[in-house]
Formats: sequence, structure tokens, C-alpha cells
Amino acid sequence: MEEPRLVFLPIPVVGHLKSTVELAKRLLEKQPCFSITVLLMHLPIHFKDSTIDSYVQSVAASNPRIHFVHLPLVDFPLGNNQSIEAFVSLFIEKHESHVKEALKTTLSSSSPPSRVSALIMDLFSTTIIDVGKELGIPTYLYFTSGAATLGLMLYLPTLHVKIPCEFNDFQGEVEVPGMLPLLPMAMPEPVMNKKKDAYEWFVYHGRRLREFDGLIVNTFADLEPTVIKSVT
Repeated sequence: MEEPRLVFLPIPVVGHLKSTVELAKRLLEKQPCFSITVLLMHLPIHFKDSTIDSYVQSVAASNPRIHFVHLPLVDFPLGNNQSIEAFVSLFIEKHESHVKEALKTTLSSSSPPSRVSALIMDLFSTTIIDVGKELGIPTYLYFTSGAATLGLMLYLPTLHVKIPCEFNDFQGEVEVPGMLPLLPMAMPEPVMNKKKDAYEWFVYHGRRLREFDGLIVNTFADLEPTVIKSVT
């Protein structure tokens, strides 16, 4: 009998990886019938965090239903004047064929036999969201920040049209559904300069977030009730 398998694709940095694995643990507590596979990308050696390997080994040893699949190393250096947002987005895009192969072959030969019930991606993985669609796998976003940041991301493409100038040149308050009006200088640093690639990538991801089959947010209803209502 096939068992349902959830596949996670986190950004290969500790903060995102640990949050993703903790979510996987909570899901297993609620539904122990699942198997969990975490696809691991590996940053170039000069970006590598030495704590990730020991963390992965510890989780694998203590949680037999959480499996890690190491994707092939992709050589993708950080370009001159390239933001970290641009680097991560393009770095993940380079893994498209490897993610597809992992879903098609590694998981199909698992023991016991399993079916991929859902692919759960990180924010910057929208560059390869079509992998799940091509394989007929429901694809979800796990947003490691709270609902307020998600609400801003979803609305950013609209703000891009409504406020064509730089935010720090805007005379007024920035209005985002479900949130109190923001002073322009309170906007997150990556979106403060529209001429930089970080801003362009945030707008790109904001547009593509709506293509997921669903969104999982790192928050709870009593913490951000108004924002959660606005994004659901």
C-alpha cells in the first residue's frame, strides 16, 4: 500500500531549513501516516554554513520518517553588484532539472512505495514552481515569515503600479490590506530602491505567489487575525 509523502524544498540556509523541518515534525505529530522528504540544495563553498550538515545528521538520526535527499551541487557564483535575493532566486532556478529528477526517480523508488502528495516550497522557489505543475503534484508555499510580510509581498505588485516613485520619495502613507498604514521609511530594506534587482525579485515573487495551490504561513490566528483574514 502506498503511503503519502510530502516533499519540502527549503532555501539551504539554517534559518529557513530549521523552520521547514520543524513544520515537518509538527505535521508528523498530527498525521504520522506521512513520510517526509526534504530536498537539500548546497550553496557554493564560500557561502556554506558548517552547522547545516550536523543539524541534518541529527534530525535524520532522531526522526526516521524524515528523509533528506541531497541534490547535485550547482556552481553558481554571486555576480558583481548582485543582491542576495537575486542570487538565491537564480540559484534555485538552476536546480529545476535536479528537483524534477528527484521527484520522478528518487521518490518513485522509495521503500515502502509512496506517492508524492504535495511539494512544499520556500518563498524564493517560485522560479521553479512549474515543476510541480508539470508532474501533477499539488504545490504549496511555506512562508517562513509572518502573515504581515506575506500580505506585503502579495500586494507589492499592486503597490508597484500605484506608487511609481521610490517609497522614500512618496508623500503619504503606504496602505496594505489588513495592515495599519505604513510610513514609507518603514518598508523593508530590499524594496526601498526600485532600481536594484532585490526590488525586482520581490515584485516577481509577489506575483507568482498566487500560482501556488495554497499557502502555509509561520504564524497563528490570534497573533495576526486581521492580516490573516486579508490574505485568505
